[in-house]
Amino acid sequence: MKHAFVFLFFATAFCCVRPYTLKVKLFMRKIQFMTMIVLLSSFTMQRTPTPAGIRLIGKHRYTLLDSTGFPLYSINKLVQGEKIARPQTVYYFSVDAQSPLQELTLHNLETAFAANSRFRYALEAQFHSDKALTAYDPYLKMYKVEYLFQQANH
Repeated sequence: MKHAFVFLFFATAFCCVRPYTLKVKLFMRKIQFMTMIVLLSSFTMQRTPTPAGIRLIGKHRYTLLDSTGFPLYSINKLVQGEKIARPQTVYYFSVDAQSPLQELTLHNLETAFAANSRFRYALEAQFHSDKALTAYDPYLKMYKVEYLFQQANH
């Protein structure tokens, strides 16, 4: 449809023009069109800098919650329930700022920090479910899992 409109525009605009001038004008229009595409692509390809508390992986923006012991991230995702998908906050961690993200579960924490036996034993004693790992202590102003990690390293 779009190409038909362009063809009709050129056909009606240049019907009484000599053939060689029509070719020159068409060539000039193509150059203008190509220049416009190059300008638009260079404009859209510029990326804005990532804010300090955000980690970009692909198209996903993970919010940095705490980086006291190890980086702790969250993202809002649609999680499939029994009947429908619902928005839910999903928590992730990484061993350091450059390592890949892993979902915040007891098993993933124990495997990531397998060498730190004090931290592993503290995890087993303190947390009995994956959901409990996201507990926040308002008095210490930090997540409990981060506090345990700090205590295990001192």
